Amino acid sequence: MPSIGGLILAAGFSQRAGRINKLLVEYKGESMLSHAANGLAKSRVENIVAVTGHEHETTSALLLDIGIESVYNPAYASGLASSLSVGLQAMAGCDAVVVCLGDMPHVTCSVINDLIDGYNTFTDRALFVPVYQAQRGNPVMIAQRFFEPLIMQTGDRGARRLMSLYPDKVCEIEVDCAGVLKDYDTQAELNQLL
Repeated sequence: MPSIGGLILAAGFSQRAGRINKLLVEYKGESMLSHAANGLAKSRVENIVAVTGHEHETTSALLLDIGIESVYNPAYASGLASSLSVGLQAMAGCDAVVVCLGDMPHVTCSVINDLIDGYNTFTDRALFVPVYQAQRGNPVMIAQRFFEPLIMQTGDRGARRLMSLYPDKVCEIEVDCAGVLKDYDTQAELNQLL
């Protein structure tokens, strides 16, 4: 069986959310980050790593309470690509990795399991993305053959660029979860969540 890892990106500044760290905002008795991490922890991934940066002591401690180890990205201010690079390097032994965003608390373990099923079924594909009502969302699943190009990226970009460069390697997975489309960036969006 392939080795499937889970990666949580939880390093950003939350700049558009104002002075707060949006990942630590409490929602239904837990932080937003805890909800995102628990969805991954309940899935069939074999090991999970989180990448922290901004307020890393607090976020790392919170994740450790759930049983998830963290790696620190000293270049977190440079954008998403650096955190993705640090995380994929930490998971180099995996055949594929599900990359989750810490500000998406509504993603369920069934979504992640659907991506894993897609990976096991469509072996000619390498980039797996959930689709809800014809819209692509997150998390995405990346096969090891694409780790290196992502590790080499810079700036504020993730796997979307690879999907446009290699459309024949993309597999859209239909899911029944609107949460794959909803993240929380601004104070107004956080107010909706709360």
